[in-house]
Amino acid sequence: METRIFVSGKIKKVYRRIDLKPLPEKEGLESHINSWNAHFLTIENKKCWLLTHTKTRYTVVLPDINANKIKSLRFSFLDQIMNQYLKDDNRINFEENVDPTKFEKFIGSFEFYPTNNDKSCIAYLNRRIEDLEWYKYSEYDYEDIPFYTLGATINHIGSMKRNGKSEWIKPNEEMLELIDAFVLPPL
Repeated sequence: METRIFVSGKIKKVYRRIDLKPLPEKEGLESHINSWNAHFLTIENKKCWLLTHTKTRYTVVLPDINANKIKSLRFSFLDQIMNQYLKDDNRINFEENVDPTKFEKFIGSFEFYPTNNDKSCIAYLNRRIEDLEWYKYSEYDYEDIPFYTLGATINHIGSMKRNGKSEWIKPNEEMLELIDAFVLPPL
């Protein structure tokens, strides 16, 4: 499976080397289960990417992504998501629930697209950026910011609309359920 990353206009403008594919048809957008919206914020002149999964609202925080790191973005992404779950093990038993090979199969290769204008997901992503903005003004040095723990913490609770109703979700649990449903064959 491939991972579709829909980048913001800001990413498109700053990272010109990203090879963007044309947007898929509307049916392809809605049926694909592994799509992420990406944006970034700058902390101490370093760009931190935030990627939010469109169906589960799970958010991955990737620190210090420059143009040279785009080629190794998949590795950074997998490392970050696994470590976010590892730092979350007081709530989710890492050894029982998180299998790196499942994540590897689910993530697959990366494909970049221009924004899909998913207003709900983009609004959720912007809210996570607001949650992280205070680090710009905190006494933390960039090297001291606990990005793994930060990523784990912001995935505990969120809200999204389903069937026209706003409901509280736990993105960390939703993501694990989605990966299990994708990787495990039906009985």
